[in-house]
Amino acid sequence: MSRPVQIFLAHCFEPYQLTADGVPDEKGVSNREIGEWFRKEIERLGGQRVTVVTPSDPLTESISEAVKRSIEESDAAICIFPKRVRCPYQGWTTSQYVVSESAYAACRFRLQANRKLFGFVEDGVNRANLGVAFPSDKAVPMFRRDRLDDMRGKLAELVHGILSRDYPAIDKPEPILLNKSVLVRRNGWALIETLHRFRVRRETTRFHMPHTLWRVRERLPEMSQMLETCPSGSRDYFKFVLRACGAGDVRAVQPKITIDSRAEHGKEIPFSLDINNVTLKPGDEVEYQFAWSYGNAFLPTDELEDWEKNSVGIRTGSRGPVREVILTVLFERNWQGSECAPCIEQENGHPGPKIEISNETSLPGRIDPVKFWHQDDGWQPAGFMERRQDLETVLVEAYQCRRENFAGVIKTTWQPTFNYHDSNRRVALVVEDKNLVD
Repeated sequence: MSRPVQIFLAHCFEPYQLTADGVPDEKGVSNREIGEWFRKEIERLGGQRVTVVTPSDPLTESISEAVKRSIEESDAAICIFPKRVRCPYQGWTTSQYVVSESAYAACRFRLQANRKLFGFVEDGVNRANLGVAFPSDKAVPMFRRDRLDDMRGKLAELVHGILSRDYPAIDKPEPILLNKSVLVRRNGWALIETLHRFRVRRETTRFHMPHTLWRVRERLPEMSQMLETCPSGSRDYFKFVLRACGAGDVRAVQPKITIDSRAEHGKEIPFSLDINNVTLKPGDEVEYQFAWSYGNAFLPTDELEDWEKNSVGIRTGSRGPVREVILTVLFERNWQGSECAPCIEQENGHPGPKIEISNETSLPGRIDPVKFWHQDDGWQPAGFMERRQDLETVLVEAYQCRRENFAGVIKTTWQPTFNYHDSNRRVALVVEDKNLVD
C-alpha cells in the first residue's frame, strides 16, 4: 500500500461564535469550528489514504518554524479564509496567520501551486486581502459558516483530485531542477553539464540519489577512468561539484560516488551519489553539477543510417515529475575565415532542432539503444527548440526547451550544415584541441 498523502490545513483558531452575518451569537459558529469541520471532512473523504496536518494554536501572527516544516513535508495545502475583522470600507478581512501560511505554501510548491494549493473563502471576506497566493481574481470556492454542508461536493472533488496523483516517498528528496547543457563541437565531441537541485522533505543526516550516465550510439568509456582524467577538449572525463547542501558549508562535506554495474550493451552506467554525516531539515536544498565529455558523439551525415539523425536528450529517470526541466544545446559555429555561417541546417525551414517527447524513462536492457532511440513508437512530436540569442557567444549559437512538472524523456534532433570530422577542418581542430589541453 502506498503511503498516505499529507495535506496541510491552514485555518483560524478563534473561538468566538458568529452568525453568517458576522454578529456575535452563542448559537453561531466559530472560526475554530470551521477549521475542525474541514479537517474531519477531509479525513472522512480520504480515509487511510490521507493525513491532515494542522498548525498549533498560534500565540502571535508570525509563521513559526514548526509550521514551515509541516508545509515543507506536505504534498498539498488547503487554506480556509474565514471572517476575521470587519472593515467599514472594504468588508471583512481574514486571518493574517492563514494568509502567511498560504504565501509560504505558494513558495513551497511554486510552479505546481495550481495543482497543490487550494483555498475556501467565507462569503463577505474581501478577496483582495487573501495575499499573493490567492489574488482577488483567482476562483476560490465561497462558503457560508451556517451552511458548511454545501461544501461537501466541492471538497470531495478537490480531495479526490489530490489523491489521484502520484507522490514520491516522503523520505525521498523532491526534484526541483534538472538543467542539462550540451556543447556540440565541430569535431564530433560532446561536452555536457547537468545541474541537479533537490528539496529535502524530512529531516535526515544522509542524502542519497541514484543517477545514470548514458548515450545511445556507442559504448561509454570506463567511468573509473573518466573520473581520474583531467578535463580537456580531447579526452573522456567525468567530474562532480557540490554547490549547496542545506545550511552547511559544502567545503566540509565529503560526497561519494559509487559506480554500479553497467548495462549489458555498455551504453548506460548507473551510479549513486551519497552525502553522509550532514544535517538536512525539511525545505533544505541540495544542489550539484556533473560534467563529462566524450568523442565521436556526433557523426558525419554519410555515416548515419537513413532513419538516424544526430541528437541529444534529457530524461528524469524514476524520480517522478521534476518541477523544471531545461535542455540547452550549444552548437559550435561554422567559421570560414572571418565569416560566421549557421551551425545547423534547420529542418523544413523551422527555426530550431526538432523536439520529441516520450514517457519512457529507461533505455532498453538488451536491444540496440540506437534503434530504440530513433525508431520507438512512443515518441510524440513537441515542436522545435527556441533560438536563445541571449545565451549565444562569438563561438556558439544556442537553442533551448523548457518543461514544467515533467517526467519522461526529451529528444532533440538536427542535421548539420557540415560533416563532423570533416577532413578539411581536421587539422585546424586538432590544433585547437591541443591549445585547449595546454
